Amino acid sequence: MQSKFLDILDRLKDRNILIAGFGREGYSTYRLLRNAFPDKWLSISDHDLALHEKISALAPDSKIHIYSGPDCLSNIAGFDLVIKTPGISFRKHGVDIPDEKVSSQAAMFTEAFRDQIIGITGTKGKSTTTCLTYHLLRQEFPDTVLVGNIGIPPFDKVDEIGPATRIVFEYSSHQLENISVAPACAIFLNLFPEHLDHYGTFDRYAQAKLNIIRLQQKNDVLIFNEDEESVSPYVLPFLSERKTFRFSMSQELKDGLFLRNGKVYLSVDGNENLMLPSAEMRQIRGDHNLGNIMAAIHAALQSGINPQFLSTGVSSFKGLPHRMEFIGIHRDISYYNDSIATIPEASMRAIQTITETRTLIAGGFDRGIDYRPFAEYMNTTQLTNVILMGDAGEKIAGFLCANHGKINIHSVNSIHEAVVLAASITPAGHAVVLSPAAASYGMFKNFEERGDAFRKCVKDLP
Repeated sequence: MQSKFLDILDRLKDRNILIAGFGREGYSTYRLLRNAFPDKWLSISDHDLALHEKISALAPDSKIHIYSGPDCLSNIAGFDLVIKTPGISFRKHGVDIPDEKVSSQAAMFTEAFRDQIIGITGTKGKSTTTCLTYHLLRQEFPDTVLVGNIGIPPFDKVDEIGPATRIVFEYSSHQLENISVAPACAIFLNLFPEHLDHYGTFDRYAQAKLNIIRLQQKNDVLIFNEDEESVSPYVLPFLSERKTFRFSMSQELKDGLFLRNGKVYLSVDGNENLMLPSAEMRQIRGDHNLGNIMAAIHAALQSGINPQFLSTGVSSFKGLPHRMEFIGIHRDISYYNDSIATIPEASMRAIQTITETRTLIAGGFDRGIDYRPFAEYMNTTQLTNVILMGDAGEKIAGFLCANHGKINIHSVNSIHEAVVLAASITPAGHAVVLSPAAASYGMFKNFEERGDAFRKCVKDLP
């Protein structure tokens, strides 16, 4: 374990610590602290009423305090430090605690390793960009490590990081809330309304995301999409103090990556070099993924990769589960799993990309998103059927009805019911796409579980 991280652990040895949240990351935090401090009393809080049984089964421990149920955070003021799991909203639960008493895996890990981190955030596309960046770097640097919102708690990897290790970190807005140091290389992809149930306002959400740039040091690297109007106002104040690397799919840049005749070029002060001989040498569909590819190429080049590895790296990347994932063909109908699409903009891209889509399965947990523009957009597309679920589905249905469009609207109570219905109403030669534009909560634990359920229902069709 590197000395910089050991120094951070040393600051914790005499502090009264509460681990808030005991999911995958909370357990990871507990495991690291218990290994570092075998005799230290630790406290864990979680809304799960079965927390005591869960901890006893996973990690029998005689020096642990457990707080569970609706009031699990009621004694939070008595702790010197709260290590928070992403997604826990103190504001939402009426908890008032000074910022200096709150930390997280993302905050401590970034403080220790910021010079080695490529940090990637955005409302959509960050998982694909993160995994592609990791995939590219591994072509030349096998020591590269992948962590963060992709599903790998940062603390799980601290023992694998040496002085030359490259770290690719996917940051959610929740992970960026409490950082005090930002990564030396940051990719800011885009910004759309999401998690408004957590933040209350879009500006609070945007300001959390912006920490990845705001907290960088002078001359750190910032990579962003020149075409993305949602990002430009936020990055503009920082451009003069960052090494900026732009990319565009609509214009030829004097400095940055751009498309020309289906090829990707890098221009530096007007001097052009071919980076990708064909934009079609890829397995991930959609024009939006060209932007993700350009962002990953920029990051890989900044990490010192030899450009000769880029073409083979891009062409061999197969994409990720639950991201416009082709499931198969049943009775001449194609099925795609895009369960990762938890906002309307992501679902709109799926409809644009999978042009054979005639039936969309959408809806789920309502997080306060305005679905009116989504409904208006759907009425301009090739869709003929929309199958809707949950509270978000009810809102979407209301706006679709108000628009008096050509789309047939169906409401169902389960993924199984949706798939069976879709199979009966979708014309042969076309596609059914699960792209919910909503979170999975209430019906499923997460978008992965929702996507897996959809895949199983398709496989089980008679």
